[in-house]
Amino acid sequence: MSLISDRRGRVPFAVLGALLLVSSAIYASTAAPAPVSHPVTEHTIDRAQTEARVALATAVRDASRRASRNPLVEPADEGPGAVLSAERPFRSYLRLLIAVGARDALESANASSGGVNTGVSLPPIENRSGLRRALDAVTLTPVDEGEYRVRFEDLQVTLRRHGRLVERFTYNTSVTLSIPALSLHRRTTAFQERLRAGVPEPGFTRALTARLFAITWARGYAQYGGAPIANVLANRHVEVMANDALLAQQAAVFGRADRQGRRLTRRATSEVAVRDALRGAEEGLKARLESSHARDGGGPDGQPSRSSLQPPLPSAFDESRSVAVGPTADSVFLDFVDGSTDPDLKRAVDEAYRIPVTLRADHAYRGQETFDSGSVPDNASHFFTSRATRTRLLEGSWSERTTGPTLRTFEGTVAVDRVETRFWRWNDSFGTTSTTDRTEYRVTLRIRCGSPDGTHGVPDACGAEGGRRDRIADRAMAELVADAGGSDAVAEAAVHGQAGRRDEVDLDPPPAVKDRAYAAVAGLRRAARNVSVRMETRSVASSANPQTLLADALEERRSRVVDDPGPGASLTDRAVANAEATYLDHLVHRLRSRSPVMDRVQQALAGTLREHAIPMEPPQQTTSRADLAWRVDADPAYLSVAGHGSDPPSMAARNVNVFAVPYGDAADTVSNSVAGLGSERVALGTAARTLRALARREDGDETRERRLRTELGNSLERAAARYRSRLATEIGAGRAERAVRRGFGTFDSDVDRALAIAEGGMAHAIAEHLPRGLDSRTRDRLLVTLREESRAIESDSPIRVAEPVVEQAASAAVRKPTTAATKTASSRAATTAWESATDEAVESLPAGLPLLPVPGYWYATANAWTVSVRGSYEEFVVRAPRGSPGRTANGTVSYVRADRAVAVDVFGDDEPEHLGANRAVDFTADTGVFVVVPPGGTGVGDRDGNADERSPGWGRQATRP
Repeated sequence: MSLISDRRGRVPFAVLGALLLVSSAIYASTAAPAPVSHPVTEHTIDRAQTEARVALATAVRDASRRASRNPLVEPADEGPGAVLSAERPFRSYLRLLIAVGARDALESANASSGGVNTGVSLPPIENRSGLRRALDAVTLTPVDEGEYRVRFEDLQVTLRRHGRLVERFTYNTSVTLSIPALSLHRRTTAFQERLRAGVPEPGFTRALTARLFAITWARGYAQYGGAPIANVLANRHVEVMANDALLAQQAAVFGRADRQGRRLTRRATSEVAVRDALRGAEEGLKARLESSHARDGGGPDGQPSRSSLQPPLPSAFDESRSVAVGPTADSVFLDFVDGSTDPDLKRAVDEAYRIPVTLRADHAYRGQETFDSGSVPDNASHFFTSRATRTRLLEGSWSERTTGPTLRTFEGTVAVDRVETRFWRWNDSFGTTSTTDRTEYRVTLRIRCGSPDGTHGVPDACGAEGGRRDRIADRAMAELVADAGGSDAVAEAAVHGQAGRRDEVDLDPPPAVKDRAYAAVAGLRRAARNVSVRMETRSVASSANPQTLLADALEERRSRVVDDPGPGASLTDRAVANAEATYLDHLVHRLRSRSPVMDRVQQALAGTLREHAIPMEPPQQTTSRADLAWRVDADPAYLSVAGHGSDPPSMAARNVNVFAVPYGDAADTVSNSVAGLGSERVALGTAARTLRALARREDGDETRERRLRTELGNSLERAAARYRSRLATEIGAGRAERAVRRGFGTFDSDVDRALAIAEGGMAHAIAEHLPRGLDSRTRDRLLVTLREESRAIESDSPIRVAEPVVEQAASAAVRKPTTAATKTASSRAATTAWESATDEAVESLPAGLPLLPVPGYWYATANAWTVSVRGSYEEFVVRAPRGSPGRTANGTVSYVRADRAVAVDVFGDDEPEHLGANRAVDFTADTGVFVVVPPGGTGVGDRDGNADERSPGWGRQATRP
């Protein structure tokens, strides 16, 4: 069928194709956008991208300011905050603010020309995945100090002509500008780290520790010197020193400290100094503080003035003092003369009268002859031969020698027969023949006084004095000749070179020699007591061992304190010298034997300090200041442990006196390292001082005072019995009882008697009442005996006083008044009134840990305090110049740290999402101080009954954990 004849309305495919081609060409010519290379399009793209760079830079600046005003320190665990980096939350937070700010700022980044509209945008943030992509699209790269290159990726350019999309493409760009928020955050983070650093690292704890060492050593030595100080280290001192240490950290990080904080710290230090009324250490402290804070502004060179006191350690810290041998010389002397040492005085003298003697034998050949006996029978045959040697003394006698080292001489002849006997046999008979070869020797035996070579002899022992020489000779004969078998045996042995012998003979020293040796040793004892070494007081508690140093000093002085008898000395001189040398050997040995005890005490003390994190030395503190001049405004500018008005405390402090009393758990830990100490009983001296303190209070506890007085009286009765028992063996029971009774009666009260025992006065008082007829030697020995008995009584557990009784009395001596007036008074006024009322009482209370805790070996008194400080600033603001360092500043930017929530409209729905929290700047320090004072007095430590001092905010949630 042809197309013309077909009536069914069909259209050929060729016609349809042609129509489509024509229509598409017409549409393309009217609807397609202009080519991008058109000059109008390029211009709008350039303008849009320029607008975008301006918007991005503005977004970065706004984000920096916003991040500084409320920085994110702790990201949230869920929600958008969980996307932020936990390691670098602030930097991640700043990138998020830049990304969100850039998204919003690019809404106005467009350009139009000739109907062409060009816009720049970032991908929307609709969920957590989009948030991660937005964070990844923003990177920060430092290019100079304070300046960063901020790179933006995946910026999208959209071109429209007359509302119709022409083209869309993406590109990356970057802007370089100052971002002070990062520098501010980095510095503030460094400041926060310094406020939490421990003693080994530069920071708040180290600075506080150095300051506490200065104030504690100053007050501790002032108390030891007699100043009315009941509380060596109080929380008021911790408060002032903590604030000053905080100011030092501000200066070290930001270049200057808060001006208001400096002023208030200066005022607080002045108030503390006035309250303490100490015209030594703290007045100097106050003057130095006022000088360092005299200018709140800059110095003459435009630099900020000092912001920190940094008080130096008092000179007492490096004080060196003499430590003497002291009572150890008495103790060794008493043992030496009483026979408790080996060797003792008697043996030392006897050894000088022990004379070395020798037997010297010589022989000389005189001649030889042969003798035959018997004859050989006929037809005899030789059976066997025997040989024998016989030695015998033919003649000899002893003769005396009246001078020289040879005491007696023996001259004699000894024959040595060598006999050969031959045996013969014939028939049924036996016979012998013999030949004797006789050799004769001239033998000389000499008994000499002294060593064989004469180097160790005693010249006068073999002198012309007949009686002594004869005694030596007789005893030498008995030891060297008689015990060897007699003269025959010795002479016969001399031929064979076997007669020489050595031995010693003992002479009985005359009584006068023993008296002279005693007197010499007694004089040496007095000289040895005063032998001393210089050492730093503080080193006694840590490294220096007094016993070792004193033993070395005695060894060095041996040639000066012990007489050398010389080669020509008499037996008497030798006896005296030997007694002195032996005593000195015992004394050196006793000191060295005490060295391990001191080592154990030092180790135990060091262990106790380590357990409480207390350094034994102040940390090295150097002045540091950042090369900046940023302004710091802290609220509160001065942190108080008491608070002001209705404001809660901004700082909590606790300080604990470790060795508030010479007994208790801490002291026992150290004392238990010494055998026999550490029991739950208190020495007489400590009990007596406690009783005196309680008795001085007008409102004292009569029950506790009476109980302690009874206990002390019972102990004194037992002590008197010990004195009587020791003296009775020497002078008789009646005389001993009378001397002790009169000696005790020298003192007015039991307190005075107990202190006299502890301090050595009782021994001299009793010695003054010894019988008049005693010789000087006995009187001297008894005085030393009484002194040693006093030290033994101090450490004798049955005589010491029960610890609970002393502890209850001490508590009563320092208890605070409970009158109605006190109850209604303010805390500060009540404390001041109580201190004023109890100063006189608590001054006499003992405190601290004696080193070494052995009676007679008290080298120093140590004490320690643990100190803990917590606190935070409600708001901490750091203001820095806007712009890069070295360039012209354009105003300031403030960085604020406070406990606040951080929220940002991340998804653009006008609903801020919680990202985390800003945190206030807080601080914490756990440290301690250690002080050592010389021995004597009442030691050093807190005597106000508040060994564990806690500020009102301690134990409550005064600070954020």
